[in-house]
Amino acid sequence: MTSTFFLVFAAVMLLARPFTGRLFDLKGPQYVLYPGLVLFIAGLIMLAYTSSAATFLTAGALIGLGYGSLVPSMQTLAIQSTSIERSGYATATFYTFFDGGIALGSYIFGIITAANGYQSIYLISSALVCCVFILLMILNPNKQDGKAADAVKEVESF
Repeated sequence: MTSTFFLVFAAVMLLARPFTGRLFDLKGPQYVLYPGLVLFIAGLIMLAYTSSAATFLTAGALIGLGYGSLVPSMQTLAIQSTSIERSGYATATFYTFFDGGIALGSYIFGIITAANGYQSIYLISSALVCCVFILLMILNPNKQDGKAADAVKEVESF
């Protein structure tokens, strides 16, 4: 069943990216980030309390949709926050922290899982994503809307 979970997760993630990318470009980051975070949180909570195969696979789909829309959108925000000449540095920095977070999180969550089980990890993860949601509301990337539209026009002009 676990392999089917990851198949659903990957399929939904791959299917979501083209649509959410275009939505980000046309409407702005808030139209992708807020729903993506909510879906990710819902999927993690559903995964923590799953009791059937259908719930398990639905959680995989929600997590895939949330994750699949969030990562490229956040990378785009990182690139948009700098000049074109420094976009390579922004990408490298984004993935350095992304990979470092996965490595450190895996270590810390491994310790927590050994003591408390998997349900605690999914609930802690959902709480951390809630913190990201709150930070996003405070930092408000709505000011990026113009940059996103300008970037699309710049790419289309080539």
